[in-house]
Amino acid sequence: MIPGPLFGPIEPTGPIQRTDSTRPAPGQKTGKSGGFDQVLAREVARRGTSTEPTSPLREVPQAVQVSAHAQQRLLQQGIPLEQDWLAKVGAAIDRAQAKGSRDTLIVSGNVGLIVNVHNRTVVTAIDRERMVEGMITGIDSTLFLDPLQ
Repeated sequence: MIPGPLFGPIEPTGPIQRTDSTRPAPGQKTGKSGGFDQVLAREVARRGTSTEPTSPLREVPQAVQVSAHAQQRLLQQGIPLEQDWLAKVGAAIDRAQAKGSRDTLIVSGNVGLIVNVHNRTVVTAIDRERMVEGMITGIDSTLFLDPLQ
């Protein structure tokens, strides 16, 4: 007999019996799609991917996110969001991440981008006039995409 804190003693009624008959026996295949190994193999073949761990040297570059605010600022300055330019920004983010940066200023031509490195997100864009006139705070690094002019 087990003492119960609120309802008095609890007495077992008998041995516990498993009633879950839906679980397959070990090694038994389930349904039409087969076991996990078969589903995984089918998905690997369909996607053309491997189940082997990727090497850091072969990782696919991650996408760069651009906040709505930054998109608006870039459009105001007449800077289109082209894939090759975003790829350069992504490479700069990779360099900043390798150095341990958290928030960085990436200068490209006449625009500066404040980027959250961990989230790979362009938070805002600043034109050259505002960069020259003011002070930029809250960053821990600066990268230049283009040579200084």
